[in-house]
Amino acid sequence: MKQMFKIITIACLISIFTSCGGGGGGSKIEGPTLSLGEALSIIVDQFYINSGLDDEYGSRGEFSVYLRDAATGQDVACTKAEDGMEELSTAGIYYGGLSIPLTEVDEEHPDEMARFQLVFVEQDGEGCPGPIDDDDDIAGISTEFMFDSLIDKKIWATNGQAVAVLRNQSSDVTTVSPMAPALEEGLIIDEIYFNNGSDGQSSSRYYIFVDQIESGSSTYQCQVDDDLMADVRFGDIVYSALGFPISCFSANDPDFDFIKVRLGLYIQKSQGPVLVGETEATAIGDMIGENVPFTNGKGYVTFRNIITTPFASSALRLGELASVEVTSMSYELTPSFNPTIELHIMNGSGDYIIACAGEDQGLTGVDAPGEYDDLSATFVAATGQRELFGWDDVIVKLVDRTDGYSCPKPLEGDPTTLAQSGSLSGSDLLAGTIDFLNGAGTLSIEAPTSDNN
Repeated sequence: MKQMFKIITIACLISIFTSCGGGGGGSKIEGPTLSLGEALSIIVDQFYINSGLDDEYGSRGEFSVYLRDAATGQDVACTKAEDGMEELSTAGIYYGGLSIPLTEVDEEHPDEMARFQLVFVEQDGEGCPGPIDDDDDIAGISTEFMFDSLIDKKIWATNGQAVAVLRNQSSDVTTVSPMAPALEEGLIIDEIYFNNGSDGQSSSRYYIFVDQIESGSSTYQCQVDDDLMADVRFGDIVYSALGFPISCFSANDPDFDFIKVRLGLYIQKSQGPVLVGETEATAIGDMIGENVPFTNGKGYVTFRNIITTPFASSALRLGELASVEVTSMSYELTPSFNPTIELHIMNGSGDYIIACAGEDQGLTGVDAPGEYDDLSATFVAATGQRELFGWDDVIVKLVDRTDGYSCPKPLEGDPTTLAQSGSLSGSDLLAGTIDFLNGAGTLSIEAPTSDNN
């Protein structure tokens, strides 16, 4: 069964994520409750833990995802290292095209669930299928959610530092979103996928060599940063949102778009680097934002799109949100004594902080209700946030933080919300004035309008 899903994954991905025939068996999951049998027919399809973790596993770790019954707090199923999680050990890499099954946890738990949470764990103890123990580190926990958010949805931890997408065994592989467009010109790798058979089943070192092609011959060769490629170690995985720059060609070159290049992916073997697959020689301008397959059909490279005007993309980017300046503000609700007042830009459903501004970012002297002019505070990225896929919309909250921490650290508990905006797009942010809901106040901001910000 596992091999069947690998074949389906390859077929779907090499055809640039077009839908393909349904997979094999597995229980049909209809909801609104989930039985144990149905839970064990669920597969982890996408997985990410970021590099902002404050522990020894800040680079690599032994990760697992636990499906928790939110009503009892008991964990029902989890992902085992030997079923594929051991290949997903690098923090900060977004993995897609996966087929990692859930396994029943060896602990008392209910047989039927109606409310769920995902728990993201770095395992130092027994590991799945054992229960989470005191030696394990919790990298993140999602909010509680119902059945309609369980399948084929990004389920984020509340700290914004972990996410997974689940699917049914009988469903097709899900599409990994393209990385948010870059704000600077260049040739940047978004995704890498390759299938090199048995060679890809064990950890190996891979390289990407880039040749400039003139009149059918290589006239110059360079290499994608070897330290970046060190995180690409197994085949038959979609490595996504990489942001690997190919820096050997300058975007300032007037002929940049017309330079023909060929990318080759190589695996290190005892006899030296051996070719896995290579692209056709193609002009750089025709590769930006495109999926470029290997000529042997064994993989592809997708390149990041470029939109250099801030807030011109449909996706709000971290680089844009983390440069917004606060110039004035008013609010009416009274905070606690000696409060920690912060502004938070959050994802559209309010699950986690993307960027924030507090005392250290210049938001000072605003500890009581009133109108505040001549402010000079700048949002910064919340700890652990990195540029992935962007956000269709965001909300802004003015909060009295009660967890004992401050921006840019993610929330460790629920703050007191003093004011909150509705859903905001890039054009709303560019307008410069945000009215909080229910007449709770206003916020004036300045958003960057050129690539110099």
